[in-house]
Amino acid sequence: KTSWFIALGSAIPQGIMRVWLAMMVFDLQQVCFGAECITQGWINTLAIFATISSTIAGVAAVRIIHLSNRNLKITIGVLYMFATVVFIYLTLVSLGIVHSATVVKAHISILFLTVTGYSLITSSLPLTLKLAMNTMSPASEVTVACWLNFWLNIISIVFLSMFSISGIGSSWLNYIL
Repeated sequence: KTSWFIALGSAIPQGIMRVWLAMMVFDLQQVCFGAECITQGWINTLAIFATISSTIAGVAAVRIIHLSNRNLKITIGVLYMFATVVFIYLTLVSLGIVHSATVVKAHISILFLTVTGYSLITSSLPLTLKLAMNTMSPASEVTVACWLNFWLNIISIVFLSMFSISGIGSSWLNYIL
């Protein structure tokens, strides 16, 4: 039972965020400031920065594991809580509820929010893997990693299959985070 909670608790945010990062081209191109909209080239750069920073955050999380194995549940919960706050604010910016004075300030806020949120979600993965290995201790590390990866891929497939529904559009991407 605990392994299901750990697997789904890790797979849902990871799977949704990874696929959203790939699909944000459709979502963020709709964000406009006057006559000027966010370009695909800028969104591609944003995705590269988010990926690089999340890799660095993941390495830092592994370092945290080596320093202490205590309070993994609390640490994971705090990372997800902060990521939720960041993504709520990013949603408000994407919907135009929170306005920026200029396009440059909007770019900076979207860059900061996306990179921070994605890094928080990604840095929780090594911690979740360690928690799952501690919880499912008789199982081998490979089995535990495959279990978590299986559910991550299932969530990603379900998320991507939503685009197969005709007429669904892409505005729902604003609310999914």
